[in-house]
Amino acid sequence: MLDSGKVTFCDLTDVSGAADMPKHVLKPVYPCMFENRIVGFNRRYAAMGVNQDISAMIRIWRPPLREDHTPMVAIGMYAVLEESELDGQYRVDVVQPLVNFDGIAITEITLSKLETNYDILEDSGGDTPSDLPYYPGPYEVIPKTIDQKLATKDHAMRDDVTVYEIPYAETTNDHGTTVVIAS
Repeated sequence: MLDSGKVTFCDLTDVSGAADMPKHVLKPVYPCMFENRIVGFNRRYAAMGVNQDISAMIRIWRPPLREDHTPMVAIGMYAVLEESELDGQYRVDVVQPLVNFDGIAITEITLSKLETNYDILEDSGGDTPSDLPYYPGPYEVIPKTIDQKLATKDHAMRDDVTVYEIPYAETTNDHGTTVVIAS
């Protein structure tokens, strides 16, 4: 059981800056393995009666709750299916907690395939939350004789910051002393 492929449930989040146009991306929340389920004619026909398209049905082990005690998988979230014949992005339409014949808590999820796909936030692998707004810039710094501070706190970075070299010249005097002149 649960060997049809991998599914990652995601929240839709906006990663644009304060003055930018909205940019929605999928933020991974809960990865797990799934079992592909067959959608019967009765269920498909009933869905068509309310103008809904059932693209797929999957079964997973019952997911835990989030830290704030909300469901880890809920209606309106998004699912990214991989390593199966169902690969793609889907909207979660129905979440049905069940108990299988062995008394194990499972969840059946009804999915609708998305017409257009979203970008997916990559896991940074560190302690930085991936739902932070992006730092608007600048990403290039020219050294000065006074302190400079980039307002990067609580922002994700789109690129590396380049700090330019301080121009300098070296010269040697008659006594063998090297003098460095920075400008």
